[in-house]
Amino acid sequence: MTAWYYGDHIEMDDFSVLETYRGKVVGSALQKEASQGVQAAILISQEENRQMYEHQGYREVAHYWTAIRKEESHKKKD
Repeated sequence: MTAWYYGDHIEMDDFSVLETYRGKVVGSALQKEASQGVQAAILISQEENRQMYEHQGYREVAHYWTAIRKEESHKKKD
C-alpha cells in the first residue's frame, strides 16, 4: 500500500493482499491501522473492490474515472 497523509485525510493506493491471506481480515487490519486518527480517506481502487470497501464502512462521496484512448482510434482517415 502507498499512503499519503494530508492533515486529517489519507489517500491510499496500490493496496493489495496476497491471495493466501485474502478473506482473513489482514487487509482490513492494515487499512484500519493506516487510517488511525484521520477524518476521511481517498481510496484509489478497482470497481470490483467497491463492495469490500463498503463492507468495511466506507461510503462513496465522489467518483472519478480515467480513460486512455489508443492513438489509432481517433486519427482521421483519408
